[in-house]
Amino acid sequence: MDILKQSKTMWYQSDKTNPVEPEDGLDGLVLRNAVSWWESKRPLEFSEKDHLLNPTINCSTESEKELAKSISRMLSEFNEIVSVEDELEESIQGIKAAKDRLRKLSSSIEKDLTLARLNQISKKLIS
Repeated sequence: MDILKQSKTMWYQSDKTNPVEPEDGLDGLVLRNAVSWWESKRPLEFSEKDHLLNPTINCSTESEKELAKSISRMLSEFNEIVSVEDELEESIQGIKAAKDRLRKLSSSIEKDLTLARLNQISKKLIS
């Protein structure tokens, strides 16, 4: 077993509080730990949005502040992606609902046209 695989196995087994899927790799572990560290800096009275707007709160060194800004940017971009995905899902649901309404309306119109044709035929037959 190579060293990287060994280290992946070791951190995966030892990380009980913040499990990372083995396929996330070492990058996933670093990212998850960085986000956990940044979240630990958030004051209790801050919402996630407040913290994203003021990411360097409770950071003392320049390195901490730069890391906090990077994490905040990454999470903001992720939240934007999720927001867009949610909007797309809502749009898809709206389109599906509109399609169903159009299908029902089309069926109703077809019935009305059929009745109108039958009325015309019956009038011709009667006269």
